[in-house]
Amino acid sequence: TGNATDNAATISDENNITVTEADYTAVNDLRLQLSPNGAIGKQWSFGRTRCGEGATEGQETAKDAAAVKLLVAKVRGSKALSDSQTGGLVNFFFDSAYGEDNPRSRYTRSFYQFGAPLAGFDNYIESGLKDDQDKLVTDWWKEEDMRGLYSKNGRLSWNEIEPSAIITLGDILLNELLAIAIQDGLLALFPIVVVFLIVWLHTGSLLIAFATLTEQLLSFGAAVFFTAVVLQIKWLSFQFFLSIYIVLAIGADDTFVFVDAWKQSFYAGTEVNRNLATRMSWVYRRAGLAMLITSLTTCAAFLATAASSWQVPDLQLFGIFTAFVIFIDYVLVMTFLTAIMVLYHNHFEMKPGLCCACCGTADTQQGCRKGGCDALCASSSKLETTTAVAERGGADQVAKPRLVTFFEDVFPFSIIRRPPARAASVVIMLAVLAPMAWQASQLEPQKDAAQLLPDAHPFQRFFDLSAEFEVSNEDEPVKLSVVWGFEDKPLDTDGVNRLFDPQNKGRLAFSPDWVLDESAQSGLLSACDLLENSNLVFDRKTDEGGLEKDIDCWVRDFKDWRNANSKIFPVPDTGVVTA
Repeated sequence: TGNATDNAATISDENNITVTEADYTAVNDLRLQLSPNGAIGKQWSFGRTRCGEGATEGQETAKDAAAVKLLVAKVRGSKALSDSQTGGLVNFFFDSAYGEDNPRSRYTRSFYQFGAPLAGFDNYIESGLKDDQDKLVTDWWKEEDMRGLYSKNGRLSWNEIEPSAIITLGDILLNELLAIAIQDGLLALFPIVVVFLIVWLHTGSLLIAFATLTEQLLSFGAAVFFTAVVLQIKWLSFQFFLSIYIVLAIGADDTFVFVDAWKQSFYAGTEVNRNLATRMSWVYRRAGLAMLITSLTTCAAFLATAASSWQVPDLQLFGIFTAFVIFIDYVLVMTFLTAIMVLYHNHFEMKPGLCCACCGTADTQQGCRKGGCDALCASSSKLETTTAVAERGGADQVAKPRLVTFFEDVFPFSIIRRPPARAASVVIMLAVLAPMAWQASQLEPQKDAAQLLPDAHPFQRFFDLSAEFEVSNEDEPVKLSVVWGFEDKPLDTDGVNRLFDPQNKGRLAFSPDWVLDESAQSGLLSACDLLENSNLVFDRKTDEGGLEKDIDCWVRDFKDWRNANSKIFPVPDTGVVTA
């Protein structure tokens, strides 16, 4: 508004610099050319690579790349232009490091939109037609392997650039997320397979390995029942799934303790091995007490987690649920696994492993000392059990494994009893504990949103690289709603317990003393003025092509309506109706 002389003088006064009328006219002319309807703005917006709209084909003037880069740098260096719509375009397409001192942008962005309606369709408005067209685009993306374009090892070789993409079409994005979920799901099964193989290797029994895995899964399922049905907790968080990996380790450890006690009972003498009942009684007391102590301490740790995190329902539920999982796993080890051990003792313990099925008879060189295929396929009633062997004194003729001999006989009596060995053990453990404690002290609460995609995924690269750009009007802003009329504590959370009533999130505490009187109306209008003068608020385009702050201020609209109807604002206190 006004003339160039007045505007130049205003800028000079506000910025303590000298701006002549000619300078202002030149800058204003440049601003108009850079606007969406300006000569340069049109070429930029529509992606033309050569200037001269309307010229004879082939006679256009080529763009001067150096001049264009300098122009963009000048826009970036001018606060007035940088805060304008043109500056927003510069910020969107050129990274934050770009400027007169560095006229080179390492990153840039662009948008590609598929045209709609597609061939054979009348419109892109009706729900059915829209879904059909979206499916065609999704199928095209998959059939043409467009995903491979953004892979380092994709079907195209990117010599100078590595593109990163974000797809806003819902079906394509959903398919990408499902593919990642399937991949992560397969990775989540990997620890289960590893634990299964370790149990099989340690116990030498495929039956016990399957029983251990079944016991672990049953403890998880039973914990869900007790949590949801017995405790009536109606809400389950994602974290409770993590307890299955905890029970994988603890359940396998319980199996090792029980099976090792079973193997030790073989060498415990004829009195212990008088029959299966006396042997199992000895194993029950020896392994059961050790597992009970470790299980109770573990349960106590998770219950302490639940008690100390009562304000964080996710962690509280995780502590309660995991404590149930651990306790139920102990109960299953002492019942279910015991029954499996009896079955193993009666039918499989004296049979060779599956790897010996290829041998016709015993092959001591290959470790098939119990026989080959003939023993594997023989009736279990014809085989002597380990309890019967131990009862007749046959345990003395069977050598203990070297590792068992070391930890049972050598380590406790020949090594750890010596003072230097004990001192060395303490020093070694402290040396291992110290760096762990230091690393634990460096832990901090998570400050960023959880990352759902791998670092190398093109969508995640797009999100990460977006931080290399200045804020622009093309970015998606964060919408905030400001509400007046609450107490100092706006949400009354008394009696809220999301574990038992997840729908109850509290009650809004409205202030009974707050009234929309004259001072309150003026205060709301002042808040709108404050936001309109803030650099933190984005601009939005008006219908006339200009810019205004992206603010929805109802009280200003109310004021305009009052003025248009020849009524005063603010509304006098006598005209305010209170509830």
